[in-house]
Amino acid sequence: MGRGKVYCENIRTPVSDQPGFRATQKIDKLIKWFKGVPEDDKCIVLSFFKGSLDLVEGILHHEFGVNCVRYDGDIGKETRERELQQFKKKRNYRVLLATVQSGGVGLNIVEGERCRSSSTIR
Repeated sequence: MGRGKVYCENIRTPVSDQPGFRATQKIDKLIKWFKGVPEDDKCIVLSFFKGSLDLVEGILHHEFGVNCVRYDGDIGKETRERELQQFKKKRNYRVLLATVQSGGVGLNIVEGERCRSSSTIR
């Protein structure tokens, strides 16, 4: 078995008889980093992989009750803009989860006091 923490144990998937999922070391480190972020701060998490963002979103929402918005290629332009406005204007949306391809270039956000990229987590 892997060494990462098991998250979302109340969720079952059709691909495993084990509840929840075991996080990678990078996701574990990201969650540890996020726990140290003051509750007033907003965060941006960038990843090359949408699947990683899905897992991070599940952990933050189900384990910690944190509202996240998404900014990736699977979301239409209008929805992406609406999500971005929620992140910018509503204090209860603390995390913007974005793919590097969608949010890494040309996205101007001053609301994210803290930023973490999957490539910088070691």
